Amino acid sequence: MCIEILCFVACPLAEFFYFAIQIFYNICSQEDSAYDQLIHGIRYLDLRVAHDPGTEEKFWINHGAVRMRPLEAIVSGIQRFVNETGEVVFMDIHRFPSGFDSEEDHNELIEYMIGKLGDFLALRSVTNDVTFDQLWATGKTIIWGYANSSIQMKHDFLWPAVDHVSINFRQMYTI
Repeated sequence: MCIEILCFVACPLAEFFYFAIQIFYNICSQEDSAYDQLIHGIRYLDLRVAHDPGTEEKFWINHGAVRMRPLEAIVSGIQRFVNETGEVVFMDIHRFPSGFDSEEDHNELIEYMIGKLGDFLALRSVTNDVTFDQLWATGKTIIWGYANSSIQMKHDFLWPAVDHVSINFRQMYTI
């Protein structure tokens, strides 16, 4: 009986703290600008882009359903970093949490990104065996992964999205 009561009280409390920590972590980990993260050594950006045509900034970086910042803030940081350094950056649009209901929505995002980063996008036709030296020689140093394979296949500058693996921390004993 005591164990059941403890579990009834502790489990919801533990779950609350779990989600509170996740929210805090995601807000804090997004505090640095994309440019600052790249300057400090990050070369892979996992982006979840939402589309909201009813706002001035149509594209947003989301964490789940939570809108974090305009995509423009990320893109301008990537553009500045690549202009200044010529370094290779992996930009993976991993999810589309909301607003991508049609191919036209994807095309609008692609046109926006080409307008900002098109000069730096590495073509998929260079193959998976491409080296950094080859990318640097062409000046095409952004590898853009895209989570929608039917859209990705239509554009040579879109690469397959990176596979992600998640750990279920609620069942760590199964790891």
